[in-house]
Amino acid sequence: MLTIIIQPIGLFVEITIAYRDNKVTYEVESMCTSGEAMTTYVNYHLQILNSIIMAKKFIITKDKFIMGNVGYHADLASRLNKETLPVLGGGRWDVDKDEKILYLWGASVDYGFAEPGQIRKALESEETFISPSLDEFKVLHSSIISDYIPDKETFTELLILKQ
Repeated sequence: MLTIIIQPIGLFVEITIAYRDNKVTYEVESMCTSGEAMTTYVNYHLQILNSIIMAKKFIITKDKFIMGNVGYHADLASRLNKETLPVLGGGRWDVDKDEKILYLWGASVDYGFAEPGQIRKALESEETFISPSLDEFKVLHSSIISDYIPDKETFTELLILKQ
C-alpha cells in the first residue's frame, strides 16, 4: 500500500512517501508549502518513487507466462489461483516494437531464475494469453541478472510468438 505522510516540523515540512519496504523522506522549507507547490512537489517525488519500485517483470508456472508492470514478482503471483501455483521463476522484460522483439532476462528475488526451457513451455501453453500486439514477435532471452536490459549480444532466441 502506498502511504504519504506530510508533517510540519518547525520551519520545515517532512514528506514521507512509502510503498512496502521502500521509503523516501524529504524535508522542505515551509516557504515552499503552499497547497499548489506542495502538490507539485509530492507528485514529482511520487514519480521518482514509482520509477524505483515499479518495473516490467514476468513470472512463469508450469503452464502460464504472466507479465506486468509491478513492484514485486509476488504481485503477479497474487493474481493466480492455487491450481496454477507454484511459480517456477521470473525475471524482467522489455519490448522493441520496431524490431518486433520481446526481451526476457534476469531472475526474480521472490522466485529465482526462470530456465529458458520452462519459459518456452509456458509461452507455448494454451493457458497463456499473448496480446495480439505481440503476434510474430521474436522472444529473446538472456541469463544476465540486471535491473536494466543487458547488452543485445547476451540474448539468444527462444521462439517466435504465434496467435
